[in-house]
Amino acid sequence: MIPDRGERTIALILFISVFVLAVPVAGETITIDNSSSIASALLCVGDSGTLILQPGIYFENSITLTNNTTITANISAGGSAADTIIDAVMGGRIFDTGAYSISVDSLSLRNGYADIGGAIYTTTGEVSINSSEFTNCSASQHGGAIDSNDIVTVNSSAFTDCSAANDGGAIYSYGSETAVHADNSTFTRCSGRNGGAIFSGLDDNPEIITSSTFINCTATNKGGAVYTNTGGGTTFESSTFTDCTAGSGRGGAIFSGGNSLLTIASSGFTNCTAGQGGAILSNSLNLTTITSSTFTNCSATNGGTIQTGEAVTLTISVSTFTGCSATGNGSAVNSDGAGTVTVTSSVFSDCSAGLHGGVIFSANDTITVDSSVFTGCSATNGGAIYSYLNTVTVNASTFTGCSADRGGAIFSANDNVTVNSSTLTDCTASLYGGAIGARLGSMHFSRIYNCSSGDPAVHSSESFNATNNWWGTNSDPSGFTSGPVTYTPWLVLGATADPVTIMTSETSVIRANLTHDVNGTDTSGSGFVPDGIPVKFDLVTGSASLSVTEGNITSGVNETVFTPATSIISTVNVTVDDQNVSVQILITPEASFYATPVSGTVPLTVSFTDTSTGSPTCWNWSFGDGEWSNTTNPGLKNVTHTYLSTGTYTVNLTVSNALGNDTESLAGYITVNTASSSVGTTSSGGGSNTNTGTGFTTDLEAGSSTSFDMDKGAVYMVTVTAGNDIQKLMITVQRSTSVPSSVGYTGTNVYEYEDAKLYYADASDVSGVTYYFKVEKNWLATSGYSYDDIVMMYYNEESGEWEKLATTFAGEDNTYYYYSADARSFSWLAITIFKGATIVPEGSEPASSHSNAYITQTDATTGTSSSSNVTAKSTVTSGNTTAQEEPRSWSSFAVPILLVLMLIIFIIIGLATRRKKDEYPEEWYEGRK
Repeated sequence: MIPDRGERTIALILFISVFVLAVPVAGETITIDNSSSIASALLCVGDSGTLILQPGIYFENSITLTNNTTITANISAGGSAADTIIDAVMGGRIFDTGAYSISVDSLSLRNGYADIGGAIYTTTGEVSINSSEFTNCSASQHGGAIDSNDIVTVNSSAFTDCSAANDGGAIYSYGSETAVHADNSTFTRCSGRNGGAIFSGLDDNPEIITSSTFINCTATNKGGAVYTNTGGGTTFESSTFTDCTAGSGRGGAIFSGGNSLLTIASSGFTNCTAGQGGAILSNSLNLTTITSSTFTNCSATNGGTIQTGEAVTLTISVSTFTGCSATGNGSAVNSDGAGTVTVTSSVFSDCSAGLHGGVIFSANDTITVDSSVFTGCSATNGGAIYSYLNTVTVNASTFTGCSADRGGAIFSANDNVTVNSSTLTDCTASLYGGAIGARLGSMHFSRIYNCSSGDPAVHSSESFNATNNWWGTNSDPSGFTSGPVTYTPWLVLGATADPVTIMTSETSVIRANLTHDVNGTDTSGSGFVPDGIPVKFDLVTGSASLSVTEGNITSGVNETVFTPATSIISTVNVTVDDQNVSVQILITPEASFYATPVSGTVPLTVSFTDTSTGSPTCWNWSFGDGEWSNTTNPGLKNVTHTYLSTGTYTVNLTVSNALGNDTESLAGYITVNTASSSVGTTSSGGGSNTNTGTGFTTDLEAGSSTSFDMDKGAVYMVTVTAGNDIQKLMITVQRSTSVPSSVGYTGTNVYEYEDAKLYYADASDVSGVTYYFKVEKNWLATSGYSYDDIVMMYYNEESGEWEKLATTFAGEDNTYYYYSADARSFSWLAITIFKGATIVPEGSEPASSHSNAYITQTDATTGTSSSSNVTAKSTVTSGNTTAQEEPRSWSSFAVPILLVLMLIIFIIIGLATRRKKDEYPEEWYEGRK
C-alpha cells in the first residue's frame, strides 16, 4: 500500500525528532539573575557551554550537571565572588558533576554539605576553580568543599572554615588519575582527620602547590594542612604555613607518605605543631629536599620541625630554623631510619630538645653538615647534633653558645665524628665534652675557643685525633681535652712584617697568620682554619698609620699596611682570641735635599737645605768639587757652599742613624758659568735675566694641587697636580737662550726657552702641570707680533718632537702680557710665535693691542752656535734690513684686478652695440621700440 501524504509527513517529523534528540546540543552562553534557577538554566547551555550569573545570592543545592560546563560571575560587568553567591543553606551539596568537568570562575560557594564533597563532587570529571571562594562547606566523610577522582586545579581562590570528618577538609583527591594543583590560593581554618586543607592519595601525577597560604589548618591524625601520598611527587614552592597543627599526630603542616619525591622551596613555616614532625613528616623511602625555606617556632615531641621515617634521604640547603623545639629528640630534624641527612649553608638559632640533639637527632642515619651555623642550641645530649649509631661529618661550620650535659655542640654515642675547618666557641657541657663528646673521631684546622667552662672542650672515650687546631692560645692546649685525645702539634698565631726595614716613603705589610704549628711547620698545604676568625692590629709604639685595625682571617691570614711617619722603631701588636704577638718595623732615614740657586756665575754661593726623613743623626754633604761637609749636629744639617770654578756639579747627601743610611745624588744639579757667558744677559728675543727657580713640597695627596713661584724668567709660576700620593717633590725651571742640539729647533720664532725638571717624584705620579708665563709688550710690538700670537711648546722626549700646548691669554699690565699653558709633565719648553693661535677668552681682550704683522723666519741652522746649541732668535729686530716680507695674500690684489676686468667688459659691450647699429637700419630700431 502506498502511504498517503499525511503518513509520509508524520514519518518525516518522527525521523527529524529522533535525529535532533540523538545529536548533543551545542554549547551556548546563557546569562541569568537570581530570579531564575541555576539547575534549569544548565539544561539549556549544552555541552561545554557557559552559564553567567548576575550578581546576587542564589539559594540552591543539589544541582546536577549533564554536560561539561563553565559557571561564572558576570566578570565583564564587574561581577565577582564578593557579590555572586551560591548558598546551599546546608541543605545539600551544591554541584554534582558526575563524569562531567566543571569550571567555576569568580563565584562564592557557601554552606554546602554532603557526605562527600560539600560543594562539588565529581567522579571522573576535572574540576577547575578560579578566583572563587568556598566558605563553611563540610562533608561527613571527606572533601569538605571538593571531592574529585580527577584533576583539581585551583587558582587565586580561598577556602575558609571548610571541614571533613575524615580526610581533606577543603579538597579531597583520590585515584590513579587524580592530582591537585593550587596556585596563589588561601586555606584558612580548614580541618579534617588527614589533610586539614588538602588530601591527595594514590595518584601517580605530581602535586604542585605554589604561592599559597595555609592558616590555622588542623588535622587530628596526619598533615595539619596537606596530606600527600602520591607516586608522582609533591612540590611546595613560595608557600606559607602558619599555626597549622596535627595535634598529637604527625606532620603539623605537611605529611608525605609513599615512595616519591617531596620538594619544598622558598616556603615558610611558623608555629606549626604535631606529635612528630611539627612542620613536616616525611615517611619511608621518600627523597625529601628543602631549599631556601624558613621554620620559626615549630614544635613536636620528636622532630620539632622535621621528622623522617626509615631510609629517607633528607637534604636541607640555604634554610633557616629559629626557636624550634622538641620535648624529645631533634628540634629541627629527627631521623629514625637508616637514611641520610645532609645540611648545607643553613642557620639554626635557639633550637632546643628535651633529650637528644638540640637541632639534629639521628638514630642510624649518616649526617653531613657543610657551611652551616648553629647558635644557642641545647639538649641533654648533643646541644646541636646527636648521633646514636652512624657517622657525623662537619665541614666549615660554626657552633656558638651551644650547651648540653654531654657534647655541648656534638655528641656521638657509638660511632665516628669528623670535624674540619669549623668554629666551636662558647659551647659548654656539664659532664664532658664542652664542644664535642665522641667515642671516636678527628678534628683538624678548626677553632675551639672558650668551650671549657664546664668540662674540657673535647672528650673521647676511645680515640680522637685533634692535631693542627687553633685553641685560642699559643700555649699547650692539654687543659682543653679529656680522655685519649691527641692534640699536638697545635696551630699558633704568628705575625710578620714585610719588609722589616723601610724608609718613611715606603710601607710594610703586617701579616697575621695561623698557618704554622708549634714546631714552626707551615701547614697551609694541608688546610686552613675557618674563615672569619676575628683579628685585631694595634700600633703600640712609634708614629705611623695602619690601613685596617680589625678584620677576619681568610685562608689562614689577614694583613694591614703599615705607613711610617718619623719614628725610628715601631711596634705592632696582633691579637686573635686570647693570644697576642708583636712585630717590629725599623724606619731607616731617607735622604733628600734641594738647593738655591742651582745655577749662576762664578763665584756661585749655593744654600743646601736638608729635607730628609726618618730621624737621621748624621749628615754628610759632597758638593762635587772635591769639597764636603760632615756633621752630627741637627742645627748644622743645612749648609752653604761657594763654587769657585765653572762647570756642572753632582751633589750627594748621605744621612744615617743607628738603623741604616741612605744617599741622595742629584747629577749635574749645580751649573756654574763664567761671567762672560750668555747666562744673565738679555736674549735677542727679550725676557728676564737667565736664572733658575726652585720649588719644593712634601705630602702632596692624589688629586690635590700646589703652586710654586718662579721669579727668575718668563715662567713666573708653576702649578702641579698630583695623580698619586707624592711624599716629596722638587721642581726647577731654568731660563735659557738655547737648547741642546739633541732637542733641536722649534721651527718658529722663540721668545725664550725654559728647562723644567722634576726631582724625587716620578713623572707618572703627576697628572698635570700648568705653566704661567709673561711676554714683554715691547718685544711683541718691536717684532711686529700681536698679543694673540704667543704659544708655548713642549718637547716630547718620547717622540723627539716639539708639540704646541693649548695657550690661554690671561691678562696684561703696563709691561707684560700674561699667559698660561697646560702640559703633561716636565721637559724643555719654548715660548714661540704662531699667528693668531692664542686662546683668548671672551671679554679678556686687552684694551689696545698691536696690529699683526707677518714675518718670515730664518732657517733652523741660522741660530746654531758653535757650542752645538740652537739659539732662540727672532729674524725681525730693530735695524734688521734683511728681513723678508711675507708674500701678500691674493686678496690684496683683488680690487685692482676686478676694476680692470670690468673696464674690459664695458669696452666689449660698447663695440658690440655700435656694430649692431651699423648692421641694421634705423627703421628696425624704431620698430623694436
